[in-house]
Amino acid sequence: MKHKITTSLIRRLFIILGMVFALIAFCACSDNEQSEQTISGVYASDVSVVYDGRPHSITVMNTLATDTVLYSIDSVNYSSVRPTFVLPDLYTVYFKVNRSGYKELASSATVTISPCILSDISAEDVSVGYDGLPHSVIINGLLPDDTVTYSTDGLTFSSEQPSLISVGKYTVYYRVERNYGYYNSSCTLTILPTIYGRYFNSAYGVVDLFPNTATVDVDGHSGLIGDEPFSINDNVLTYNDLEFTKLSDSDYVYKLTVAESTVYFCADSSGKLDISFVDGYAVIKLDDTTLLSVPDYNYCESGNAIDYIDLHFEQRFKRNSDITGITVTLSNREVNPITFDCTYVTYDGKPHGFTLPQSVKLLSEQTTFTEVGKHIVSVLVISDKYLPRVTECSMVILPNLSGVYMSSSHVIEIVDGKVMLDGTDCGELSIINDGWALSGKPITVTSDGITYDGESYVATTDTILVVRLDGATCAVMRMPQNLDQLKARYDGTTLRFTTESEVLIEMAISSDEVTLWLKGKPLPTLTTDDTETYVIGRADLNSSIVIVDVKTTRTE
Repeated sequence: MKHKITTSLIRRLFIILGMVFALIAFCACSDNEQSEQTISGVYASDVSVVYDGRPHSITVMNTLATDTVLYSIDSVNYSSVRPTFVLPDLYTVYFKVNRSGYKELASSATVTISPCILSDISAEDVSVGYDGLPHSVIINGLLPDDTVTYSTDGLTFSSEQPSLISVGKYTVYYRVERNYGYYNSSCTLTILPTIYGRYFNSAYGVVDLFPNTATVDVDGHSGLIGDEPFSINDNVLTYNDLEFTKLSDSDYVYKLTVAESTVYFCADSSGKLDISFVDGYAVIKLDDTTLLSVPDYNYCESGNAIDYIDLHFEQRFKRNSDITGITVTLSNREVNPITFDCTYVTYDGKPHGFTLPQSVKLLSEQTTFTEVGKHIVSVLVISDKYLPRVTECSMVILPNLSGVYMSSSHVIEIVDGKVMLDGTDCGELSIINDGWALSGKPITVTSDGITYDGESYVATTDTILVVRLDGATCAVMRMPQNLDQLKARYDGTTLRFTTESEVLIEMAISSDEVTLWLKGKPLPTLTTDDTETYVIGRADLNSSIVIVDVKTTRTE
C-alpha cells in the first residue's frame, strides 16, 4: 500500500522536529546555567603552632558529606589523603572541593610549625681553683645531632668550646639547636686563686674569701677581710681568733637553731636530724655527730615521731638558700594521766578484743582473746597535750557459771548471772579481785563445780528436791531419773516423801497440820490421818530444782 506525502503532512513533521530541537536546547541551557554555580562557605584557615612532636594539618570547613576533597603539597599531584607535618617549617597545602552541579573550588592554606624552646638543656655554674689547665663548661641534655655554639661576649658565637685558664669570673653563653627546637642561655665559670673559697666554722658560720670580700697580700696566704686580718695555712683560715675549714663546691651549710642555741653544720642538699631525749637533755644529731644538747626538754614539736616509746624523733631538711636556716622546736610536757579500767567478759567461746580510742595504739600483736583468764596488752597513749605514755589494758574472761550446783545441804542455781540459793533469790553475781563473787564472798571454780562460803558444790544436771521446813532448808537430794510421781504423807509424827518403791526423805514433825507449798502455791493440807497422801505429778517435777515448803500448824 503506498502512502501519499502531502504538504500538510510535511508541515506537521517540521513542527514536531522544531519542538524537539527547542526542548534539547532548553535542557542544554539549564545544564550550563547549573554548572556555572560556585561553592560558597567552604574554606581552610592557616594553622600556626609551636612544635610539640605531633602531626598537624589544615582542616577544610563546611564541606558536605557528598563532596570530594583532594589535597596537594605541590599544586600538581592531588590525593584524598590529607598531608600532615611534624617538624618546624612553613608548609602550603592546596586543596580542591568537587560538588555535583557546581564549579570546582580550588584554594590553599598554610601550616606554620615554629621551633620550640628545649626544656631538657642545662649548664651549671662552675668554680675551680687555678691549676694552669684550661677549663670550660659542660652542657647537659645534648643529643648527638644537636648543634652547639659558644660565646664569651654574647655576640660572636662559634662551635669551638671556650678554654679558660687565667684566674677570673667568666660568663659563657651557649646556643643549642635541634631540628625541632632551640635553647639559649649562659652560665658562669669562675677560676679562683687557691686560697679563694668559702670557709666554715660551726659556731660562726661561713666566711666568703673572694676578690670582692677580701684583700690578699702578695704572699697569697694572708690579708684583710674588711678591717680584720686573716691568714691561711693548709686550707685552714684563722680569722677573729677562730679557725675555719675550707668548703668544697658540694658542701652546703645549715644554721640550726634550738631554743636559744645556734650551731652551723655542713651536709648534703637534703637529709634529716635525729632528735632523742637522754638524761633530761634533748640531743640533736646528724648521723652519728651530736650538733646540740639542750637541757630541760622532753618533747619535739617540729619533728616526726618515729618511736614514741623511747621519744625518738626526726626532722627533715632541704637546702633552700646559700645558708639554710633550720629550727627545731622543743617543749616540756607532763606524762599523760589516762588510765584504763579492766574489761570483764563472760566466756562464750567467741574472741573478744579491746575497743580503744583513736589516740591509743596497741603495742602487742595479739588483739583478741577467747580463753578464760586475765589478758593484758601494752598500749601507747598519744595526745597533743601530754607526753606519750606506755601503759596496759587488761581484759578478764570470766567462766560461765550458768547451771545447777549441789552440796550436801544446799543447792545453787545460776542463770544469766542471777543466783538462787535453795530457791531463794540471792541477787546477781558480782566481781571481786577479777573473779566471781556473791554477796561479797568469792566463788571459786573447781574441777567439778564451785566453792562458796566454805562449802563445796558439785555441778549437776539431775533434778534436785529441796525441802524447807518452816523456812529453813532441811533436806536436799537428787531425784531419781524417770520419776513420774512424788508422794507426800504425814502420820502425825513423820512426814515422808516417797516414790512407788522407796522413801526419799523422812522428817520427824510434831504438828497437828502440815501444809505443803509448791512453786509458791499451797497444796491441800495433810492431817494426821495416815491414809491421806498428796501426789506431786510429773508436770510439777519438770524443773531443775523442785522446792517444797513445809509449813506446820499447832493447835492448843
